[in-house]
Amino acid sequence: MINIFIFIISVVLLAVVASLFILKRKRVDHSQVAEILREFLIYAQKEKLNGLIVLEENDNLDQFIVTGHKLEIKAKPLALNQIFDDNSEGNLGAVVIKNNIIVAQNAVVRGAGPNYFNPRQRIAVAVSRFYDALAIEFSHGQIWLFLEGERAQITPDRLFSILTFRSDKKVIRIN
Repeated sequence: MINIFIFIISVVLLAVVASLFILKRKRVDHSQVAEILREFLIYAQKEKLNGLIVLEENDNLDQFIVTGHKLEIKAKPLALNQIFDDNSEGNLGAVVIKNNIIVAQNAVVRGAGPNYFNPRQRIAVAVSRFYDALAIEFSHGQIWLFLEGERAQITPDRLFSILTFRSDKKVIRIN
């Protein structure tokens, strides 16, 4: 009888601690970068650019940032156009955006996903599954959003809606 009581108390305490941890995590406001990404991705689709953008949320991605070229550029469509231009080396690694600032280009992010994904998509699956981050992979005119290890093909307008909706601290599903 005492063992059952101790077990129930343990479960309740564990639930309280877990709920406090979950409540501490707040959504990062991506509403400012949402319009910038929408504008850039319209251009990227038209020009059939290839690349991977990772948006840092609550988990620190500094371990990836140090593997690339460190930057401190305000996120703007023109800056992204130059990074991912066919004549630049911007599409060799991930671009990391933190608080609406491009903090890294060509960041090396290790990841493993299903073999039917291209290399950038495998990285995006891993980053979005194991870190509190969103990944946007674009190639050959298609755009994919990766959130919590799930993948969905989206349009620039749908990405804008998702980023502004998430900024309102609402939970969404991307599919």
